[in-house]
Amino acid sequence: MAKRRTQQEIDESIRRAEDLIENHVVDKVRYSAHAPPKKTPSMKVTYECGANSFHEWVTIGYPGYPGVKAANWWMKRAPGDNPPATVDDALARSADLTSPHSIRVSRAGKYPEIIHHTLPSSVAT
Repeated sequence: MAKRRTQQEIDESIRRAEDLIENHVVDKVRYSAHAPPKKTPSMKVTYECGANSFHEWVTIGYPGYPGVKAANWWMKRAPGDNPPATVDDALARSADLTSPHSIRVSRAGKYPEIIHHTLPSSVAT
């Protein structure tokens, strides 16, 4: 049987997890194609935040859940615009995307993970 954790142990675990989450102001956003050998290409998004850079990969044109997630990502940044079907189309239209003011990053895993984007209030999040 597993040992039951005390409230103090639970609180300490929460504090440690919260210490691994950071907020960063976004200075610049760059978009590029990411095409690993023998894999479906995606759009790499790089957020430059002072001396730090954070990345996420948007699975434009993928089938199923990854494609739906990418379409939702696009529509939050370009309301009223149809999501692109290909990475090349996405890159051609990337200048029209709204950039976030800030991002929230978790460092709990092997690589930093962007867990939230703060977009201008005029854009739905």
